[in-house]
Amino acid sequence: TPATAPTDGGGADWLTSTPAPNVEHFNILDPFHKTLIPLDSWVTEGIDWVVTHFRPVFQGVRVPVDYILNGFQQLLLGMPAPVAIIVFALIAWQIS
Repeated sequence: TPATAPTDGGGADWLTSTPAPNVEHFNILDPFHKTLIPLDSWVTEGIDWVVTHFRPVFQGVRVPVDYILNGFQQLLLGMPAPVAIIVFALIAWQIS
């Protein structure tokens, strides 16, 4: 005789039922696993807003800073190594 399905209707319920939700317990080794306050997204959105609205200010500050840094780089790269060693040694001697 062929096998028959149960007549009470409970035989296939385990296939369609959703599993019980996993309860997340507090882990002392990883206390910040679940954040209560989304500071990371707030900071990211704040930085994005500042960059979007103040880009001309940043571009205006970049020009003089680039000019000073490029001049200092050319000074250091154009100086012979023995002269640089003597200059830095004299500066260190005066600071100490």
